Amino acid sequence: EIVREVYKGRLNKKTKQREKDSIERWATLKISDCDRVISLDLDFYSKRSAEASLKKVKLLADTLQEFYEAYKSEVEEYCKEKKKNKFRHF
Repeated sequence: EIVREVYKGRLNKKTKQREKDSIERWATLKISDCDRVISLDLDFYSKRSAEASLKKVKLLADTLQEFYEAYKSEVEEYCKEKKKNKFRHF
């Protein structure tokens, strides 16, 4: 699930007041499995913050792909061992 939130009037860090003509945006990525939830907020209120958020998303995607490949290999190995031993769990 991706939740997109847009707020007009970015908060000025120095004055702590909303700037009327600015727009602050961020996206929230939620990944859930039953009652467990991972929630990531990624903002892009400036070019610099957008670039940093994109870098984080790319790193997350690469890490998940690497994990997927390693996990798939382990599952395949497990299935081969179980088949050899004539046990079937899936």
